[in-house]
Amino acid sequence: MPRILIADDEESMRTLVARAIAMDGSNLRAWLYLAGMAGDPALTLAALEHVLEYQPENPRARQGTLWARNKLGLAGVGPPAWQV
Repeated sequence: MPRILIADDEESMRTLVARAIAMDGSNLRAWLYLAGMAGDPALTLAALEHVLEYQPENPRARQGTLWARNKLGLAGVGPPAWQV
């Protein structure tokens, strides 16, 4: 029987997302989940830049990339990767 996850079970969610990415590195939904639960702007940025490699027009990834760059103090340091 499948296990039902609740919002408070973050560790299980991280494990499942990591497994999904390990099984299929092109699973963009999993990369977006990883970015959203990262807790570290650098990891968020890396995950979202991966999404943008495959879907340069993805609005969630673009918005999140700008947020992460701002948090990391990179807002004025060159354009985001998807603008190059």
